[in-house]
Amino acid sequence: MRAFVAWCIILVHLALEVYCTGNSLPKRKLDGWTFFQPNVEIVMIRRNYNPPGGLNESMCVTAAFEPELLEEHRLIKVFFYLNMSSTHILPNHTKPMWPIANISMTFSKQENKTGYNTVNSYIIKSWHGYSLSPPKWRFLLNNGSCAVVKVLSASYGKRANVS
Repeated sequence: MRAFVAWCIILVHLALEVYCTGNSLPKRKLDGWTFFQPNVEIVMIRRNYNPPGGLNESMCVTAAFEPELLEEHRLIKVFFYLNMSSTHILPNHTKPMWPIANISMTFSKQENKTGYNTVNSYIIKSWHGYSLSPPKWRFLLNNGSCAVVKVLSASYGKRANVS
């Protein structure tokens, strides 16, 4: 049980229609794949572990913009976050750039389970010192506008080999 508690994060949709009208994803298909498909911003609001470098190095982790749907259960999503210790600063600016990455996400089903609730990912391209691990998660709870995921592995800043 301790391992489960050590690696959980909570994600929320920041979509105006979800909060204002109570609309959410269809109740019949609340899986990880469905959670990431809409053109909404997804923000990590809580995690119960410290990332490498400390909390100031990966604040406001966000997946935004409309995903590029590649094939069935595979998409590309843009992730970015605030790194208060970043040295990536544009000329004539004082604030650091937000690290950003294009991440390919593939959703799959667990054996004897319904729904595409396991995601494996790799970083396609990154900028401004992006160093977070690509998502390797299992969706544990999903109500359409909020999800709890278990982190299955963390290989901070490492890219997967793509064949």
